[in-house]
This record gives sequence, C-alpha cells and structure tokens, in this order.
Amino acid sequence: MGWRDLMLFYVVVSLNVQWVQKAAVAGPSAVVIWIGACLFFYVPLCFAVLELSSRYPDQGGIYVWTCRSFGRFTGFLTGWCYWCCNIPYYPLLLYFIAGLIPFLIGPSAQHLASDPRYTIAVSLVGLTLCVALNLVGLNIGKWLQNAGAIGMWVPLLILLGVAAVAWSRFGSATPFTPQSFVPSTHLRDMIFWSTIAFGFAGVESASIMGEELDDNPRTIPRALLGAGVSIAALFIAGTVAVLVALPMGEITALQGVPQAITSAAVRIHAAWLVPIAVGFLIVGVLGQIGGWFAASARLPYAAAVDGVLPPAFGRLHPKWRTPHIAMLIQAGVAVLVTVAGQAGTTVASAYISFSAPRSSFTSSRTSTCSPRSSACSATPRCRMCGGCPAASPWRSPAASSGLRRPRSRWCWPVCRAPMRRTRRSISRSSSGSRSWSR
Repeated sequence: MGWRDLMLFYVVVSLNVQWVQKAAVAGPSAVVIWIGACLFFYVPLCFAVLELSSRYPDQGGIYVWTCRSFGRFTGFLTGWCYWCCNIPYYPLLLYFIAGLIPFLIGPSAQHLASDPRYTIAVSLVGLTLCVALNLVGLNIGKWLQNAGAIGMWVPLLILLGVAAVAWSRFGSATPFTPQSFVPSTHLRDMIFWSTIAFGFAGVESASIMGEELDDNPRTIPRALLGAGVSIAALFIAGTVAVLVALPMGEITALQGVPQAITSAAVRIHAAWLVPIAVGFLIVGVLGQIGGWFAASARLPYAAAVDGVLPPAFGRLHPKWRTPHIAMLIQAGVAVLVTVAGQAGTTVASAYISFSAPRSSFTSSRTSTCSPRSSACSATPRCRMCGGCPAASPWRSPAASSGLRRPRSRWCWPVCRAPMRRTRRSISRSSSGSRSWSR
C-alpha cells in the first residue's frame, strides 16, 4: 500500500458518519468537544503511531509495540482486547447498512427495518463481500477501502452543500447561540465526551499490516497528515450541517445523516440527491468493514507467528499469501454475533445495543424489578451493581424494549455466580480479606 492507499485507509476506518450523528444529538456544544478531542486525543495518537511504527515496523502493530515494551503476555492481552472490541463493530456497521437501504428504495420499504430476516440477510451479504475481497489480498481488498473512503466523503460533501443552501434560504433548524456551544459538565455528559474522542480512533490500525505497507519512511506521515485534516474538518462541519438541516430533537443515532440530507434536499427541491448520497454511504460503510476486518485479522496471525496462539492462525494461503485461517475464524465469530444481535429485535434497537455498551456500564444503576418484589427481598444483591439476579434481563420489559438497557443486563452473568456458587466467585470474610471458592 502506497501513501495514497494508506491515506484512504485512514479515512475509511476513522471517518464514520455514525459519530457525526451521535455528536449532533448533543447539539452545538459537540463542535467544542470535537475540537478538544482532536487536539488532546487525535494529535497525540498520531505522534504515538508515527514513533512506534517507525521503531517497530513489524507485522502486528499494536501487538508488537506492547510486546517489545511490556512482554508477550501484555502484548497478547492488548491484541486480544483490540480484536474482541472490533467484533461487535461489524454488526453495528452492517445494521447501519440495513437501515440505509430503505432510504434508497423509498417509503414503501420502511417496514423492512422491523424484519430481522431482512437485517440478517443484508448483514451476511455485506460481510461475505468484505471477507471475500480481503481473502485474496490487499492488492484487491484495498480497492474496497479506497472506494469506501470516497463513499464517506461524497455523502458528507452533499450534506454540507444542501445544508448551506437550506441555511441561506430558510435559516438554521437549530439555533446557534454562545450558550449552546458550552459543553455540559454533568457526569453523563462528560462520559459522552469519550464517545466523541473515540471517533478519531483507527489510525493505529494500518500499522497492524506493517509488512504490507510501502517501506518509504514518509508514507505514514504523509498519509496521516492528509487524512487527519480531512477527518477533523468533516467531523466538525458535518455535525454543524446536521444541526442546520434538522432540529436537535429530531436527530436519531441510527439515521441522522440520511435524515438531514433528505430534509434539506427536499426543502431546496433537490430530492434526487438523496439516493446518490445513500448509495455512496453504503459503499463507504462496506469499505469501513473491509478495512477493520483486514487489520484485525492480522493480530491473531502475528500472535501465532510469535508462538502465543496455535500455529493454524499463522498459516498463509498458498496462492494469495493472506492469513486465511485467522480471517475465516474472525468471520465466523462475526456471523454469530450478527445473527445473535437480531434475536427478537429491530434494526434500531439492535444498533443501539451494539453502539452503547459502554454507556450502559456507566449509566445510573437501574434494577430490572421492583424494590418491593418478593423475589428481590429474598435474594442477596449483587456486589457489583446492587441488582437482583432473580430479575432476568431476558424477561425484562425494559431490556426487550430496546430503548433503555438496564445495567444488570451486562453484569447479570457475574451476579448469578456468587449467588448460586456454581462458578468461581469471590467471598469476603468478616475481616475483609478475599478468598476464592468454586
């Protein structure tokens, strides 16, 4: 991959319209948070990537960097966590594509969003395409990433254009006042800042494919500079454009950008731009899946070559010279998570489930049953969250609604272990010391 291919790779893995939608929900103050995230997260991350990739240009990227600094176990733990956190990201992007297609077809297809069979079918087709192109090597797979970068640029540029015309004719749908640019300092809103900062993540992913990049020392710096300016500018400008096109209260986290394009385009009598923008956006999201899939699959390959994982993960395809075993295993896990994520739910609620697990952990403690419930009063509370293991989140109306994820959904397996004593649990003696029991 030369510097142009690498620049487009950085764009496609980092420039994500989902972050624009999430930021726009917070209002004009998100602009200030974007600027802070760029200065205090993205710029230091770029310098760290430049330094570490020049010092350790081996295949494996973040895994190799951690191994050289802290040892193989810490390197494996880092690579494992990085690989695992990307697995739910594939269903998130695939569900987003499933939510975009009704915009492309028209109002008659809006009912598809409530059909899990449609969502699973679209997701499996998209995932198969990305896996197949990456299996034959980066010389072919990079064209999906390159097309994906263009697919991310075009919809955002269309959004900026229609929003600017709509603002000149009708004004902004969201009022911009000096007070609206001041970020809130409540705990829940400060947690949201980390979500915005996470939008700039991804520049470390290309270094995982270190041995497949151009060995010119100026490749990564030039690619980072070109991509960084584009990413930061479009994140900020795109957020402002969504707020100009839609009132803040009408923006949704699943379809905020398509909604903004549709609203502004219809008002200026340019509705023909909507299918063009949505079509490019689908290509962009597919490129994003392909980029993250290609990078993540190299982590178990590097660990296998290092002797940490079984040798099968380190096998290369005899013709295409790609880690096909690692890719196919990763694809299989992604299929399982994608199908499981659609069990008895809709596109919107599944999207929220995969996009907000961190916020569920950090939200206020919410029990899934009434405090006066007889089951709760007779059962000890969980030491982690104070929740009641008798109230299974799978039977909870709050859990099945998709609108609010109770905290106990995520710690319920941990809740049950100390109560039933069937798994390893931590028990405290009267003196406060910890003892392990099964």
